[in-house]
Amino acid sequence: MWLYEQLNVGFVSGVILMSVVHGVLLACIFLFNDRLRSKSNKFLALAILGICVILAYEFIYWFDLEDELPIWIQYFPVYVRSVIPIGLYFFVRFLVQPNLQISNFEKIYMTKI
Repeated sequence: MWLYEQLNVGFVSGVILMSVVHGVLLACIFLFNDRLRSKSNKFLALAILGICVILAYEFIYWFDLEDELPIWIQYFPVYVRSVIPIGLYFFVRFLVQPNLQISNFEKIYMTKI
């Protein structure tokens, strides 16, 4: 039984780590590739990076290492969770209307969250 639990922990942590690495690579492709650089893809990359931060914290949590992190890093995924819906909302919005400008109200709202 102990061996099964160890293999399960290794498999799940490996999947989480691969997801983080692939997410960061995909976000970098969206941000730095000239053909894919658009407003909508920037917001999609923001949402993907937010998900990667949460998954990286889950990887750290899986190995019970979160107590060794500074307190501001421990609470960082809580604040990143607000970035994901904002990134997805503006991704869809700029995908539908590419020439749309962000209003001042939306800029203020994004800084308050």
